[in-house]
Amino acid sequence: MAAVRDLKARETAGPGNDDAAELAKRHLIQPWPYAGSVGSEARALIGEGDGIYITDSAGKRLIDGPAGMWCVNVGHRREELARVMYDQAMALSYNTPWYTMNAPSAELAKRIAGHAPGDLSHVFYTTGGSSAVETALRFMQFYNNVRGRPEKKLILSRGGAYHGSTYLSASLNGRPRDRDWMDGADELVVKLSSPDPFRRPQGMSVAAFTDFLVDQFRDTVARVGAD
Repeated sequence: MAAVRDLKARETAGPGNDDAAELAKRHLIQPWPYAGSVGSEARALIGEGDGIYITDSAGKRLIDGPAGMWCVNVGHRREELARVMYDQAMALSYNTPWYTMNAPSAELAKRIAGHAPGDLSHVFYTTGGSSAVETALRFMQFYNNVRGRPEKKLILSRGGAYHGSTYLSASLNGRPRDRDWMDGADELVVKLSSPDPFRRPQGMSVAAFTDFLVDQFRDTVARVGAD
């Protein structure tokens, strides 16, 4: 609980809620606002989290449904995790990945590989989901280049899909605002229909819709070439 008390003390010494809101209005751009509303959109100020809950500046307690951005899936204010992070930061804050390694990264790689299927026994770390997708795509390109198949680069992606916010990963996205507002590597991507049964053609059964998706996939591979 000492860590919690220290955090509250720092919050008390920092800017007040009104000041923080004004600072955000002046300086902070967050994802997906309409361009004309930047600085004027309503934004709740979140002060703390505990377990599955977060609390805003008005004292309203909310369930953190998406677990932050899927990175707090074990809950907020986990003292044992804070202690481990503190201990590691005091021992070694960062280690360049180029030609040296460290024990925690090796141990975590072993644990992750232990949950992977088949012969997937190696781990490459990235900083998040978008960079993980981006890295997988770059691995695919590298693999085909060194195997003498530089033309094997097309990627099939579904309408309505979301794969990330980096350049290549965002190129796979199938949502209208991603496709219409941003440029992408369109020459590398072949789009297929969304598999969402709720949005299937009116009057089509789920079974028929499934057959349509399978046929579309097969026909597309035949059209663009498996190689």
